[in-house]
Amino acid sequence: MEADPRLGKWEGLGLLSPPSIMNRLQALVKRALGPEEGHLQAKFSAHSIKIGGIDYWNETSIKNFLASKSSLSSASLRDEVSPILFEVLQYLGSFPFRENCGDSKLAAITCDELLRATFWLLPGKAQKGTGAGILGDDIYMRARSAADQRRLLFESLANTNKEFRFNVEEEKRVAAAKAREVDEHLLDMALTNYDEEDEMYHDVLDVLSYIQESFQKENEAPCRRDDFRSIASQLHKPASLRRLAISRHRLKTLVKFLLAEHMKPETTSQTVELENVADSLVNAFSQSSEPTSVITWQKFDEAVTKKAPFIFSSLYRIFNSLLTSADHQNDDYEAFTQPPLSPNYLLSPNTLSQLSFLLDSTASFETAPLLYQFNKSQSTPVADAVFEINLALKSLSGPSDFKILLISGQEKLTSETFVFGAFIKDLAEDLEIVDLADKTYERSFLFQISPTHDVFRSSISNKAWTLNESLCFGKNDSGFSMRLDSDLSRLHVSHKLVGEGVYQSTKWRGEWGMVLDIDKIEVWGE
Repeated sequence: MEADPRLGKWEGLGLLSPPSIMNRLQALVKRALGPEEGHLQAKFSAHSIKIGGIDYWNETSIKNFLASKSSLSSASLRDEVSPILFEVLQYLGSFPFRENCGDSKLAAITCDELLRATFWLLPGKAQKGTGAGILGDDIYMRARSAADQRRLLFESLANTNKEFRFNVEEEKRVAAAKAREVDEHLLDMALTNYDEEDEMYHDVLDVLSYIQESFQKENEAPCRRDDFRSIASQLHKPASLRRLAISRHRLKTLVKFLLAEHMKPETTSQTVELENVADSLVNAFSQSSEPTSVITWQKFDEAVTKKAPFIFSSLYRIFNSLLTSADHQNDDYEAFTQPPLSPNYLLSPNTLSQLSFLLDSTASFETAPLLYQFNKSQSTPVADAVFEINLALKSLSGPSDFKILLISGQEKLTSETFVFGAFIKDLAEDLEIVDLADKTYERSFLFQISPTHDVFRSSISNKAWTLNESLCFGKNDSGFSMRLDSDLSRLHVSHKLVGEGVYQSTKWRGEWGMVLDIDKIEVWGE
């Protein structure tokens, strides 16, 4: 099919040049955000600096903005995280042409760039603001997916560009599935954005299709999205999503800030513990504990979607405040409320912050007491201790009730400390795991807190645990399982890739097992 003849005319008039495209994209963003733009302009002015008579934000502006919006808990981390967040904003503010500090002569962003960056950063804004369209059999605007938002966040954090091995056909299959992460009524407009070109090219193509209305005549039919491909090829800078990666140190710096920000009331984070919890989370992203490991797009999205889906909630809460009045409270990104907790508990403030990256609103710990505690250094367990734990876990009486089991111990061969646990909620009377009507909530699962953050989700119609002489979660010959000896002396852990399993294993971690000499056990819940 021949290309639309209007394209040559628009190109000759300069309507498809980068400056023209950005001006029209800016107009689209302003329309989408409406009165929210005024709130951002006011907050931009409050922290702006003048360069050549023009107002800008630089790294100091970001630091001052964080001081006004972030908690005291993260105060000591602002200096280190501010340059990272500035680069995130600079990258997204130049989207889809993607500049970062290395490309720009001026390490500063305008109010317009901040507005666009916020639009692309916050979940749902671009999905709703760009729209989607189909005319007959032709899609002229592709619906943006939730995965597109996560990907742009990854790209803006990436600071490594090198060759990585990957299976092209598998990546295309996964990309096609991610493109369908849209509302049901938009599925007909959910095109894959990885074909002979990758997602970064398709972003340019998408923007061209979004802005075409601004230079069409009234009642004129839109151009097909594919008609813009040759122009997108000219505008797209040579770049590949699957060459990008985030360094471990860079992500850890951000994760420490997010851990400190995710809790209320504000507490003083224990520095050593904060470092350890951040390392554990970053291990899940990098799929390694090596200091030189990096996080590719595939690893990043697997961790965000499967292991820590709410890890960036505090980042979104902070930047969403740019678009709202001072007294506005956005429940979507509300900080997680915690009870008074001692750092000596297994469920310490930082550990609860880590778990909340997974649980979010599934469980509230405000009134969740400590139901059972064993500390090897302070006492010996009674003969029927495992039955006490069983009873504590079973005592679920309402739809909001839940239990958290935490077990800490040292691996017999290396003496390294590991922490595993179970989240128990919404079971049938016979302890069978049931499906939940509301998929935004988590059903019962097992997890690992350290030294690698991991989640082992459950399969329905299986018992969450069984009790004979030992307390057993899962089946030893399939999936992930753990068995607590009746005298609480040891925890036997098994991670198998074969079989369905009551609890699903994590493929990249391979097959392994260990025996822990237990030092602490806690059960919390309501």
